[in-house]
Amino acid sequence: MKKAEVKKLYNKLIKNLIQLTNTEFSVNGMEIQDVENLILDELDYASKFQKKLDNSNIRKFNNDFYFEKKFFNLIILLHESLYLIFSKYFYLKEEKLKISDYDRNKMVTYLFILSNLINNLISTLRLLERGLSQNSDILFRNYMELSEIGIAILNDDEYYETYKKQCNSEKEQFSKWRKTKPSKTFSVVKNALSKIEIDEFYDIFYDVRNQLYGHTSKTVHGNIDSILRGALAFGHETDSVKLSIYGNINSDIQNNFANYFIYSKTITQAISVILVKDYNLNFDKFGKAGKYHIFLQSLTDKIFKTYFKLKLHNSINKN
Repeated sequence: MKKAEVKKLYNKLIKNLIQLTNTEFSVNGMEIQDVENLILDELDYASKFQKKLDNSNIRKFNNDFYFEKKFFNLIILLHESLYLIFSKYFYLKEEKLKISDYDRNKMVTYLFILSNLINNLISTLRLLERGLSQNSDILFRNYMELSEIGIAILNDDEYYETYKKQCNSEKEQFSKWRKTKPSKTFSVVKNALSKIEIDEFYDIFYDVRNQLYGHTSKTVHGNIDSILRGALAFGHETDSVKLSIYGNINSDIQNNFANYFIYSKTITQAISVILVKDYNLNFDKFGKAGKYHIFLQSLTDKIFKTYFKLKLHNSINKN
């Protein structure tokens, strides 16, 4: 059956169910006149209205956050270049590499996590483009937890063995969770980061990570302040407040970007250091793909520093 015919069948099914529901309502005198056309028209209008607002928000976002969007896409590209290395050298085995089967399996596990990280970042940007910054925080929280699981897997064999273990009972599942819950995972991550001798930078990372984790926890778990932030749009220039369900492009998105940049840059740098120090996998062993990844690391480092200089300069000028 052709897709067009399938769509017609689904449309007919929905219409029949609308009629059935209205018949049931009519028994209690609650019938709605012309409800079929009303609902179908509402669906069509809502789709067009949301698309129109999406386009409007995206245009404003592209004007207000052009630099941030470019940088965020480079961060995504940085992750994708790492994905290319892991898939080519560890999963597809297109190039010979001296590494044990055990370590190769760890790399493949990380590759699977990395694919989710990339999709999270792409989705996060799409939410930010539409002014859905609270929702982007929820998604980025998942990025954080997966990132830290990935580092823990590469850094600690015992953690890796526990994480990949298949559970056959709730008792086993609970035991596994206790050993791999976020707080346990982050203790392994801190050990991994201690190998990277840039103390001042990582102090900043820990501060941002703690703030982000607390902030996104409130968002994920429905804290009242978070609920209000998602339901109300604040106009910083006019001091106005209005209800909002379709996204709001405002200066608050700048804070989302700043935190996301610090966190994601640190994570990708940590992975590079772990590969070199723990596995003796210098990036020259990955040929052109390795050279390209290191180039992107260096480039995004420079943009990262420039971004925060500009941010600081703009903040001083505003005050």
